[in-house]
Amino acid sequence: MLAGSKYYDFLESRDFASQIKSCSEKEIEYFFNNRFIRHEKWFRRYLKILIAVFTVNLLARKFERSLSRLCCFYDLSYSKFAPATFMALSVFNKNRLLFNIEFDQFIFLRDLIHIVNSKVNEFCKNTSLKPERVQFIQGNTPLGVEMEFSNKGTAAGRFLETGKGDPLVNFSKYHYYHLTNFMWRFGAYIDSDTPFKQFVKKGGFLEYTFTVPDKFLQTSMPLTNSPDFAGKLIGEAVKFTPVQPHSLHVTLQKNSRKNKQPFPSFNEILFLLFCSGQFLHKNGKIVESRIVEENMKDIILHRKRKNYRQWVDTVEFSHMRLCRDFIRRNVYEPSIMLMVAYKNLFAFTDIFPYTNKLRQWGKQPYVPALNTGDMFELIRKGLDEEKALPEHYKEHIMEKIKEIFSFNRAIVTGKTA
Repeated sequence: MLAGSKYYDFLESRDFASQIKSCSEKEIEYFFNNRFIRHEKWFRRYLKILIAVFTVNLLARKFERSLSRLCCFYDLSYSKFAPATFMALSVFNKNRLLFNIEFDQFIFLRDLIHIVNSKVNEFCKNTSLKPERVQFIQGNTPLGVEMEFSNKGTAAGRFLETGKGDPLVNFSKYHYYHLTNFMWRFGAYIDSDTPFKQFVKKGGFLEYTFTVPDKFLQTSMPLTNSPDFAGKLIGEAVKFTPVQPHSLHVTLQKNSRKNKQPFPSFNEILFLLFCSGQFLHKNGKIVESRIVEENMKDIILHRKRKNYRQWVDTVEFSHMRLCRDFIRRNVYEPSIMLMVAYKNLFAFTDIFPYTNKLRQWGKQPYVPALNTGDMFELIRKGLDEEKALPEHYKEHIMEKIKEIFSFNRAIVTGKTA
């Protein structure tokens, strides 16, 4: 548990046991040398997160053992740890009270781990910890997600934001617990609007990718080819994390189909945002919440990413809100499928041309001036490019997109859906 991802790096080594022991003892020594933090006001809130992370890591390891007897993962282009992590998060979220640990302020790390491990073992003895036979519907498009959390909203990334008042306000104390090391299953890292701030450990947004976090010119990988799995994983991650969910970025790998239109029209972009945005009352009027924040580089970005095989072209949609309401209404899966349809229909090769117009629209949104019947037909055409998807699933997604469109139209127009 203390070795984190290094456990798997050392697994095939001859001196596996000694390497793991050395790595773990360094962590124990680090925590002992930093024991002064027990007197800080933020101590207990960070330690509770660490306990929860340790619990999920142990549960995920047990699920991995079960999965290894049930199936093989042949496609190494996706994260092989994500399925077990999803299952562990689901079990933890359903049994949060059972896994809760009351601890003394001066408890040592070694004793804490013993308690966590005993809790998990006791749970596993009394519960059949077999993976549920859940079948996730897989498409043809590799995709990745970036989930941002912040108790301070957009201010979390500012250089002078200290986190006073709320110790989790911008995750400024995360490094005392090596949290991002232990949250390797989450693909966790701290991001900031000021890149230098990440090096001096002043906090920022807590972000999850559930794969290898993106680093400049280094290999990354997509999470999955299943919007179904991605949507459910997003839901469990939000339930697990005691930090305010903020925003979601979805990255899709482009396909090589020719004869695509270069870019959607402005109204077609409005339709995409209308079906996947968050519309709220603010200062007596309706606004689109993410756009009015004005903290996105752009709503749609064209990027090259390096996976373990080669450089690939991707399109990133950064306009979605990460929120519990979207999870309750099951918005993420159909929204990601909507983005997949757009990616199949349009090339997205140029610089995004509508930034300023969309900022104005976000302050006073209106229903896009399109024939909705024609638009739904166009989306279905984009979904039909995903040959792996069964017909009944495409029909289900289309109904969900229509439902979301009607829901948002009722908010913007002020009329009951």
